[in-house]
Amino acid sequence: MLSFVLEAKDELSPDALRIALVGTLLSARNDTVPLVRIANIEDSNIDTDDAQAYCALLKSCAVPCDAPLLQSERRGLYKRLAYALLENKKAYLCFCEGEWCNGRCAMLSKNEVARKIETKAPYVIRAKEPKEHAEVNDKLRGTVVVAADALGEITLWQRNDTPTPIFASACDEMLNDISLVLSNDTIETRAKITHLKTLLGAQKACDFLHLAKLEGANYTVQELLKEGFLPDAIVNYLLILSFQEMPQAPFVLPEAIEYATVENLNESYAYFEIETLRRLNHLHLQRMDEKKLSTIFGFADAAIGRLAKLYLDECDTVNALKKKIEAIFGQKRFEGAIGKETERLRTHLRQAPYFEKFDDLVRDVESATSLRGDTLFRVLRLLLTGSETGPELATIYDCIKPYLLEVIR
Repeated sequence: MLSFVLEAKDELSPDALRIALVGTLLSARNDTVPLVRIANIEDSNIDTDDAQAYCALLKSCAVPCDAPLLQSERRGLYKRLAYALLENKKAYLCFCEGEWCNGRCAMLSKNEVARKIETKAPYVIRAKEPKEHAEVNDKLRGTVVVAADALGEITLWQRNDTPTPIFASACDEMLNDISLVLSNDTIETRAKITHLKTLLGAQKACDFLHLAKLEGANYTVQELLKEGFLPDAIVNYLLILSFQEMPQAPFVLPEAIEYATVENLNESYAYFEIETLRRLNHLHLQRMDEKKLSTIFGFADAAIGRLAKLYLDECDTVNALKKKIEAIFGQKRFEGAIGKETERLRTHLRQAPYFEKFDDLVRDVESATSLRGDTLFRVLRLLLTGSETGPELATIYDCIKPYLLEVIR
């Protein structure tokens, strides 16, 4: 089984989502889903409800997250395993205030340890320094050997009565039969987890797939969505950054499954560029089903989706399109002479019959008012769209004619 760990924070980073997407695709090649592990044990502000909201965000970006493993719910299990290592003399209580104690506390007698515990001296649980090296099988780079002295003494349990992330990961991998871990951890971190699993008695080997960190992503996924980027566009871009070859954009995640191989992964770092995402977002808006697009603006009408697409020459996000649609359906009031002309036109159109064709509407306005030529089209455009510029009026009218009374209200 493939697995990855995501830090449970208030915001989801594009880099974390990229790891989740790559894991989802690689699992889909084998008709499985990855085990999503939510590292929320160190942050007391992240509760189960927050983790569920986090998973809902992942699911909106095509990452299956119906049964995540929440580390906060396994604290007791981690503690039992840490104390089992203590009882088997593979770990010891360390009372030193610093990060390391060079094994001094491992030499304390039982009586000395008992006296310190009796005085409620704070402690951590540390694994003893290994005598042998650890091997990490990186699926991209081959087997990497990490010397024993580079591993050092690894802290398992902290003074705040929580496991360290490294120990929690080691326990989870062993207990859940994980065979492949996807992350951007360092090789040293991976080697420490491997060593701890050996101490715990893990029998199954676990491979490692290291993704180079995503650079330049100074946005959260929530911020990108709030700015009006579609989830499909974000997914599309992160996959392009992750693999050497992908389908022709725009594409959605299922279309990329056949390209999802370890050999096709990018080994070098990737750089996030917001302008590239904008171009992809524009392509996805063009491709989007028109009725589905209209639901973003509160409709369920393909005509409104077509209306929105008319503005794609000047808009590349949902937010920009929403402003155009709101201007068309919002109240429009103008000052001065042009304001008087639009009011006259508004009054006439409220009483006019329905016209299927735009040219018939124009002829009716010409016969009923003094508006002609450029002035007529300027006033009509202002009344219909709230702007003096934009797509062809005849094309706009074709989309909004069933809503004309609402548009000119």
